[in-house]
Amino acid sequence: MSDNAAPETIQVLRVKGWNEHFESAKSRTYKHKSQTYMPNKHGLGYRRIMAKKNGPSIFGAWVSMIQVLSRYHPRDGYLTDTTVSDGRPLTQLDISLMTHVPERVVEEMLTVCSSQVVAWLEIVEVQAPQGHNKDTTVTCQSPYPSPSPSPLPSPLPESKRGASAFTLPDWLTSLNGFSGELWEAWMDTRKRKRAAIKGHAVELLLRKLKSRQGDAVSAIETVVECGWTGFEWSWYDERKRKVTPDGSRQSAADQRRAEKASREYPEDIHVKSL
Repeated sequence: MSDNAAPETIQVLRVKGWNEHFESAKSRTYKHKSQTYMPNKHGLGYRRIMAKKNGPSIFGAWVSMIQVLSRYHPRDGYLTDTTVSDGRPLTQLDISLMTHVPERVVEEMLTVCSSQVVAWLEIVEVQAPQGHNKDTTVTCQSPYPSPSPSPLPSPLPESKRGASAFTLPDWLTSLNGFSGELWEAWMDTRKRKRAAIKGHAVELLLRKLKSRQGDAVSAIETVVECGWTGFEWSWYDERKRKVTPDGSRQSAADQRRAEKASREYPEDIHVKSL
């Protein structure tokens, strides 16, 4: 083999956002951890797992695996025997033995959590560790099950796709304060008003929100709070202007009384002394 040949690479699963979601600034300095951090927002990924027949077992296997990975040092969320990229990839049996979770449950957990609709695990290519089996005739080169190729069990026509099947852009999901719960609240608002939830409605809203990304999260919250089925920035701006001095919103009745008072008792009228 030539010395200039590219190094062999393999695919390894990694916990997505390990440093952001499972560590703190202080915990990163610990060599030995007796506890770990975990998100508690119960977003769409969690709900999709728990909606499955074996959901509680899948989530239990996930938690057990996270706890095992958190005890290593250094740690970076890779499913390897060192939890970093240069380690040996763990097999389903390895994870089962380390967590005391049945192997069939581990297999299902890895499949579900690496699927596009949950995406708690990501597949990354790393340089093959020293001593890696290079025999391509081996039937099981990857120790992990293949993730689901599509977020939907069957393709749907664009006209029939709902907002839940729409892939949200990174510029929105990365905004501070945005969450899956907020997006679901927007969908619930439309459902309560019997407004259609289609890809066109989502695209129209996203196009408007993108023009003022700094206010996008607040705008969605306002839409939910007011029960709007549509959205215009002029509505949002008007809503924001109608606040009391302490920052709380006025009720519609209070707004009408305030407007009536301003008409009947304008501040620029001066009473002439007799």
